[in-house]
Amino acid sequence: MAARREQNKSHEDDESADFSGQNSGGTSGCARFDVKVRFRGEIHRMSVAPTERLGPVSDQFGAAVGGGLAPGRISFELVSGERLGREVTVAGAGLSIASILQAR
Repeated sequence: MAARREQNKSHEDDESADFSGQNSGGTSGCARFDVKVRFRGEIHRMSVAPTERLGPVSDQFGAAVGGGLAPGRISFELVSGERLGREVTVAGAGLSIASILQAR
């Protein structure tokens, strides 16, 4: 039974790896969480902190998905179609672990 719990824990650790390639470090005292980003027909997960501005987050996303996307070329929209500005923070946009963004 203990071996099964250990195996499940290891599997959970694999699933919780963040998209950005960074661990929880980088922002002191802020709990990071994953948001889902829909881009070119695929869903990606990206680890964000509530205090991060969406401009650098979108630049990081663009670099991670490749395709030669220059900084500033990716923008995020909510499912409702509302475009989120680059200066808005994750918390200011009201994003949570349940959020799904559309990258354009």
